Amino acid sequence: MKIKILNWEKYNPRKDIKKITWLRLESDVAFSQSLFNLSVEEKWFWIFLLSMSAKKGLSCFKLDISYAEFHSGVKKSQILVALKKFHEKQLVTIDTNGSERIRTETCSTNETNGTNGTHKRTRTYGKEQEKEIMDYFNTTCKKYVPRGLKLTQSRKELIKKRLKEFSLEEIKTAITNFSKDTWEDRKKYCDLVYAIGTKNKIDNLDKWLNSGFSNSENKYVRPPKEFAPIVPGDK
Repeated sequence: MKIKILNWEKYNPRKDIKKITWLRLESDVAFSQSLFNLSVEEKWFWIFLLSMSAKKGLSCFKLDISYAEFHSGVKKSQILVALKKFHEKQLVTIDTNGSERIRTETCSTNETNGTNGTHKRTRTYGKEQEKEIMDYFNTTCKKYVPRGLKLTQSRKELIKKRLKEFSLEEIKTAITNFSKDTWEDRKKYCDLVYAIGTKNKIDNLDKWLNSGFSNSENKYVRPPKEFAPIVPGDK
């Protein structure tokens, strides 16, 4: 995907220098309204993008998500959420090539918003994706729910919400890890929300996506306390 830093001259006042070894940040950057409501990781990734732009000497450049994840130390899922917020705050414009996806409802298309030149697209989620995830959950967690769960409206809404933040494969990976949990009471608390939803301010999708499973030995290692399964009474 291609990223364009808007108002780049604000951070690079020296137009006579194509490639600079520094960039300008105002002393009140920590209190900037444009960065309000961003997490620590998102603020750092914004500085990372500015650094990349300065290094290339270009306000518009191609961003490789894997490269950015490795060098910034920010997880892919957090990067995509951050880019969505940057776009909404009109800090950047984003152009995808079709094969690369950003989990946001606003990105480049041929439809232009005449006020600022940014592009807006409304993403739709078909019944195929909803059914695929529900079927995958029922198949993978069959030992807990032999009869399977129905694709209710609340579960459809949950799936739609998570697809805005995570890829289909990431959701399936979280469900797979969830199905391997050795907690003795897991059968009592086996629903889609416990695998990919949020309960008690804990993002279960992120928890299971980054759980303590060894891919090589397929063994479960109990995660830290904050990642422990939901206990009875928390339902």
